[in-house]
Amino acid sequence: MIRAIYGFSKDLGPFKRKDEEEIARMVKDWGVNAVFGGYEDPELIEALHKQGIKVYGTVGIFGGEEYWKRYPESRPINDEGRLIEKDGWYAGVTPTIEAIRQEKLARIEKLVASDGDGIWLDALRWPGYWEVPTPRIEETSFDPITLEKFQEDTKIRVPKELLTAKEKASWVLKNYERKWRDWRCKVITDFVKEARGITRGKTLGLFTVPWQEKDFGNALRNIIGQDYPSLGKYVDLFSPMVYHRMCGRRTEWIGEVVEYVHKESEKPVLPIIQAGNISSQEFEKAIRAAIGAKGSEGVIIFTIKDVLREEKLSIVKDIFSSLP
Repeated sequence: MIRAIYGFSKDLGPFKRKDEEEIARMVKDWGVNAVFGGYEDPELIEALHKQGIKVYGTVGIFGGEEYWKRYPESRPINDEGRLIEKDGWYAGVTPTIEAIRQEKLARIEKLVASDGDGIWLDALRWPGYWEVPTPRIEETSFDPITLEKFQEDTKIRVPKELLTAKEKASWVLKNYERKWRDWRCKVITDFVKEARGITRGKTLGLFTVPWQEKDFGNALRNIIGQDYPSLGKYVDLFSPMVYHRMCGRRTEWIGEVVEYVHKESEKPVLPIIQAGNISSQEFEKAIRAAIGAKGSEGVIIFTIKDVLREEKLSIVKDIFSSLP
């Protein structure tokens, strides 16, 4: 099973003043066989590989307020015709902005050229902040670029007499809601297909929103645009971000989501769980729920900083050392 830690860096406290070989041995002693981080450090990758530890990189795709500034057209417009606001720290970006898509694909290609073992895509979705018990569900994006792309791809024509974004949104959702939602899913899946084409045989993973069809009116597909059956054609490992405490859930929910993703995608699942802001006992339950679910290939601990306290680190060592 994959026993991974997220947020790995040789600059962290336990690794300071240690060379790459010492760091790799220390990580192996924890029972870890995969890390997320250090992907652009050839010497560190070599040392980790010698210890049988895989190294994965991550690329955030459609998120970040800096893109609103660089590309004002990337700020989504909701069905009321208004620019969406930040949700806490989160600023969603419209996935139809070609300059951003190409920038992200170039970043993936650069990472693939390193000696690492694979890439996980993050924030690959239409706008939606989910890391709360009751998320704000918002219909997007009815900006000119997205609407033009929708019409071009589907051959549907929005009546010219509709002038405002609100009017156009109302017309689309009333007359072509299903095609609109199907098309939005395709926009996301098409990006994964492009990424798959440049990973050159390396592992391609995807961090996904931990919702099921029953949640928030199937917002996973209808709002976020993540469609597991379609994505499963290109993704090697799905990593639902089952941060149970953030989402106001019990640890048992972790296993439910893992099994749902496995069933829908027909692909192995590598869930990522939270380690921070929970007790050691709850942390242990979360790990066991993640690795014990049908379809699970292991677990990613988010983040390494949150397990460096002796008690949680001991839990990680004990469980990881017992896994095949």
